Order: sequence, then structure tokens, then C-alpha cells
Amino acid sequence: AWKNLESFKREADEKTWLFAILKNKLIDHYRSHSRTLTEPGPTQHFFDQEDHWTKTAAPKSWNDAEDALNRKEFYMVLEACTKKLTPAQQLVFTMKYIDDHETGFICKVLQITSSNYWVIIHRCKLQLRACLEMNWFLKER
Repeated sequence: AWKNLESFKREADEKTWLFAILKNKLIDHYRSHSRTLTEPGPTQHFFDQEDHWTKTAAPKSWNDAEDALNRKEFYMVLEACTKKLTPAQQLVFTMKYIDDHETGFICKVLQITSSNYWVIIHRCKLQLRACLEMNWFLKER
């Protein structure tokens, strides 16, 4: 603003002019930083290309995982954990893992981008993992 004070035509209030400059600078800042958001984030190492847990990030020892899948109590805990997800997360999780729909179909039906879809699925996995570990696998039964 100080450098371009001479170009200020005084057609608008100085306050309005300064806010417009600030708004444009903020947009430029976020636009330039958004280009770096495609780099791997701190949680992207949890899953491999096939969308499975990596060995280093896999959940803590689930010694009785096979047995758990056959137990009614496990499904009650899973349902309770699923209910803790946001409504959008619950819908995407159900469509993907319960109804077995393809990603493109889910995005089309819910009118979301594939990027948004993958963010939702990623957050679902992290939240369900934490909830299941706390309430089932690591809980003393």
C-alpha cells in the first residue's frame, strides 16, 4: 500500500482499499501454499498403494483378530465406533466397505471430488482404528 500510494485514486475509502490489498495478499499466500499440499503429509505413510496398512504403521498386536470377527461383541463395538464418525464419514464408509461400491460411483452419488473422498476414507480408517484399539483389541476383557 505504501509503495503504491500514488496510484490510489481515492474512488473508494482508504480502509476499503487497504482491506482489498490485504485480501489479495492472503489469497496469494494460500494459493502458493496450496501447491505444496500434494506432498506426503505426516499421516500418509499409514497406507500402501493397495490401501492397506503398512507394516510399520499397522495397528498394535491384534492377536485374537480372527476370533474377534466371529464374536457378536466385536460387531457391537465396531457399530459403536462407526456411530462416532461424522454423518458424511459414516455414509462413505458404509458405501465403500459394507455396500462394496466403487470410488467413482460413491463420488458421483455424493457429489464429492475423489480427493475429498480419499480424505474422508483416510480419516475414517484412523478414527476407527483408534476406537477399536481402545475399546476392543487393547481393552482387557
